Amino acid sequence: MLKTREFAIDEAMGEILKLHRRAAGLSQSELGQAVGITFQQIQKYESGRNRLSVSRLFQLAKALGITPSDLMLDLEKRSENEDGSMDTAQRERLEFLASWDGGRLVSAIMHLENPALVAAIADLVAVVEDSRRAA
Repeated sequence: MLKTREFAIDEAMGEILKLHRRAAGLSQSELGQAVGITFQQIQKYESGRNRLSVSRLFQLAKALGITPSDLMLDLEKRSENEDGSMDTAQRERLEFLASWDGGRLVSAIMHLENPALVAAIADLVAVVEDSRRAA
């Protein structure tokens, strides 16, 4: 079955929603409860089987701690690729945020109150990455 452009967009938005939900550390049930719908409905949105209305998009974004424009910008970036896929760097960032370790790391850094310490941690990680590339 050929996918229509509309279905491909719905599917892409569903995947973006799923990545942001995971990055927020929420289950489908938790996200559904936050906006007053069932986890089955979240599944349908994430699979692209059901389309998101604008009002629901706003509710979901708020529950995820992001703006609706964050979701739309991800969709716009994704639709720039002919096949509707995300660019590799964007996908890797979102998948890392959605992972257990990525979520823990981001959460820990977000709770640091010293901006200089956050910058030092970022510098440390950059040095480790640079040494890994050089090896």
